[in-house]
Parts: sequence; structure tokens; C-alpha cells
Amino acid sequence: MLVIMATISTKPAADLVPPAEPTPGHLLDSVDDRRARWRLALNSAWQCKIDEVIALSKAFCGLTSEDRGSLADPSVRVLNRLQAKTERAYDELAAIEDAVARIDDGTYGLCASCHHAMSDEWLADKPEVLYCPDCSLRQVGLG
Repeated sequence: MLVIMATISTKPAADLVPPAEPTPGHLLDSVDDRRARWRLALNSAWQCKIDEVIALSKAFCGLTSEDRGSLADPSVRVLNRLQAKTERAYDELAAIEDAVARIDDGTYGLCASCHHAMSDEWLADKPEVLYCPDCSLRQVGLG
């Protein structure tokens, strides 16, 4: 019987230090300060996600040929779920890396569709998000 145990830190992005509020006396936060804080949040999210990818990859690669039985075998279903989780983690890692690249090119925080600025509250939930709330709904066909 196949038993896979992996401890993976899956901290929600919202718990990863979104940009701090401006200190008293500062009416507006500078764009550079905001980008630097988002970079720190994304770097933290990236580190958590890379740890998850490594743990999932090790668990997936650590399976023996006996663990890879017939499709009706429960261990194969576990293997398929593990593979799907690993692929999803890789995709999420790529999205975080893309968000860091958007910081570098100055487009981070702008909706990829309508090009309006997204709020820190919206970005805090998922800092690598590409679309504002309205465009997100349109992307999934709900808007």
C-alpha cells in the first residue's frame, strides 16, 4: 500500500505581508516603495511555493514501480492526484515569477485587460493576479 507523507507550507498569499500602509505624515506612498513591498511579498510567496514544488516533486519521484500499478489501484489515483498537485504548484510558481517580472517592467498592479490599477486589497488575496475583479469575472465568463 502506498503512503505518502509530505509537510508542505501552503500559506495563503494574503498572509504573506502585503504592502504596509504609509506611515503617519505621508499622504501618498511612493510607487517605488509600493513596488518594493510587493516584491518582498512575492518573494516570500515564491519561497513558499518553491518549497511546495520541491516537496511534491520529491514525493512524486520517490514512488517506486510497485506504487505505479493498474489504473484501478488506489495508489494510481493517489499518484495522479500528486502529479496534478505538482503541476498546479509549478503553474502557480510560474505565475509568481511572472508577477515579479511585471514589477520589473512597471506593469505590476495594472489589470492585463483594462489596464486600470488594482487595489492593494485585491492584490493581497493573490499577489500574482493578472486581472481586476471586473475583468476576472469576464475571463471566466461571468461578467
